[in-house]
Amino acid sequence: MGPAFSFMKRFLKAIFIIVLILFLSYLIPFIIENSQNLKEPRKLEDITKKILLKSQKLIVNIDEAQNFYLRARKQVIYQKNKIILFRDFSYSNYLFQKSFEIALNQILSFKEKMRRKEEEFINKLAETKNINSKISEVFERIPLGSDLFKRFIISSAHLKEAENLFKLKFYDKAEKKLEISSFETKNIYSLIENYLKNFYDPKKLREWKNLYNEALNLSKELNVIVVIKDERILKVIRDGKTIKTYIAEFGKNPLEKKIKSGDLATPEGRYKIVEKKGYKKTKYYLALLLNYPNEEDKRRFEEAKKRGLIPKNARIGGLIEIHGDGGKGIDWTEGCVALENEDMKELYNLVSKGTPVYIIGSQGNNNVLSNFGEKSLWKN
Repeated sequence: MGPAFSFMKRFLKAIFIIVLILFLSYLIPFIIENSQNLKEPRKLEDITKKILLKSQKLIVNIDEAQNFYLRARKQVIYQKNKIILFRDFSYSNYLFQKSFEIALNQILSFKEKMRRKEEEFINKLAETKNINSKISEVFERIPLGSDLFKRFIISSAHLKEAENLFKLKFYDKAEKKLEISSFETKNIYSLIENYLKNFYDPKKLREWKNLYNEALNLSKELNVIVVIKDERILKVIRDGKTIKTYIAEFGKNPLEKKIKSGDLATPEGRYKIVEKKGYKKTKYYLALLLNYPNEEDKRRFEEAKKRGLIPKNARIGGLIEIHGDGGKGIDWTEGCVALENEDMKELYNLVSKGTPVYIIGSQGNNNVLSNFGEKSLWKN
């Protein structure tokens, strides 16, 4: 423990201090310069984790972003196992950043896609509602049959449901309901358009107008009944003037011209009352039996058979009446004309056996084809 040992101790201490100073002179600038790389990327990891969770809630495909995130987490663990001097979190930072960017792009892409889908939905909804409104107006103005009306009601219900689901942000369900409604609404619209174009054929309109003019001339001598299908009315005219008007309901195929038994259509043409049925002679309150089939009906029936338009074993039918128990708001009879009981009672007392009855499709005052962009087809 002599002077030599003391010198050696002081020498080693000096060497240690010098080494420590040199180490610190290297380490401190290194830490300052690389502080970001040495610092564990907890904040970046948390941000990335949050955006991945948001992506999952939006049902966005985040497989690639998730893969980068997991690789970043492994890098963090790997670097934490190193001596602090040799840690470098720059690559894990890069991986977290990459995961964040991919997830963010997926979210933005998803939101843009949803924006376009919502815009398409709103446009399609507006288009369908517009067509639905036109159809509704047609149904209010003209009898088109209960079967078609039921289809329209169901389609309208789907349309309303689609709108409500959209407001509640059930977009997929709303889209499916709208697709069903749009498809059916367009089909109904097309059917009605073709149906009415055929119904309002100029030749038919001229025939109906001739029949109406004939009824007007005949009314100078007696009361005449005129039934107008597209206006849903039965009129009693005298001296060329309407003295009574009643709301009427027809067969389930109201605008069709009756050809055979079971077609659920109301006949058209010239008829007359052949029997007045009182309270105990009909199940429909009161009834006026018409002379259907007349000679014209029989001729048309035989011609339809020859042309193969109806089966060879078809029957022409009969028992067409104007009767009570109407007021149901739909066309429900098997081909008869139905009035509310109070109206039927009044009509029953206004007419007699032999009173002429003219049944026509249109008088030309209710041209609903304007809803389909068509001008009036009624010709003078």
